[in-house]
Amino acid sequence: MKTLVCSILVFWFAGTRAQAQDVPLNGNVPVLFTTYSPTDGTLTNADATPSCSAFAPGSSTATYTANAVNRSTGRYRWTAPVTVANGFAVGTMYTVECSATVGALAGASNVGSFRVVAAEAQAGFPVSDLNYLRGVQPNVLVAGRFDASIGAAATNTINANALAADAVTEIQTGLATPTNITGGTITTVTNLTNAPTNGDLTATMKASVTTAATAATPTVNATLAANAVNASVLAADAVTEITNSVAGVGLQLTTAERNAIANAILDQANGVEASVTMRQALRLLIAVMGGKTSGGGTTTITFRNLGDTKNVVVSTVDSNGNRNAATYNLN
Repeated sequence: MKTLVCSILVFWFAGTRAQAQDVPLNGNVPVLFTTYSPTDGTLTNADATPSCSAFAPGSSTATYTANAVNRSTGRYRWTAPVTVANGFAVGTMYTVECSATVGALAGASNVGSFRVVAAEAQAGFPVSDLNYLRGVQPNVLVAGRFDASIGAAATNTINANALAADAVTEIQTGLATPTNITGGTITTVTNLTNAPTNGDLTATMKASVTTAATAATPTVNATLAANAVNASVLAADAVTEITNSVAGVGLQLTTAERNAIANAILDQANGVEASVTMRQALRLLIAVMGGKTSGGGTTTITFRNLGDTKNVVVSTVDSNGNRNAATYNLN
């Protein structure tokens, strides 16, 4: 009996064979495998395009199935987009099985497994497991925060905003208190003319202060420094006065004028790149990021507009998914 020789070489990022790896949600699982002739063992293309499927534990129904792409004689590549739309779930381990028929002999092989983990916030930066971090000493949360012992702090780390009221009280208590201050009241004064004896101003001192306070209102001649009048300086009535003055000279834009300015910006020639306006660039981004697509797994991928009324981008890709040509309809 002839036996189909199916050599499966799996490259999970690090290139190990049949080893479970973590794949972030919205990432891709690439599988490379080869098929050989059942008669002489040489690299030979399968009779028909091989396919691979990903299975969840205990399930006989494939979560995701797709055909492989022929790279060269006897060499194939299979890619699974790990998305919720394709049925994949975070925390689940999946097994990949590839099948092919060579020389009328059918065969299948379990080529490896992978576990789906949380999507990366930024490509190449795994999401941290805070639940695990919080549960490991000494990193358990205390009243909703991490407690730590600080060996040294940078200059000016502790500022006025960082000091609580009890800290200020503690500092004041620790300071040397003058003997002539009791409960915040000056009890003794020296080297002052008409000095009080009980911590209050004498009648003569009070009269002198009153005379100075009731003198003619002084005239202040001052020049404001640059930017001295900022938003926090203006009272509400001052803002109202300025607004009313501006409205009185007809400087408010009409709706048509505002729309004209917006359209001028969106349709400015060469606004983004040569022959590309801002409006066209936005149409391109919306189609690629949010529009319907077709042709996945083939050499032609099409991106539709949000209204699904026309093709905005038609890309030609190679067997590795690299884009090598594209046509656009941005009008």
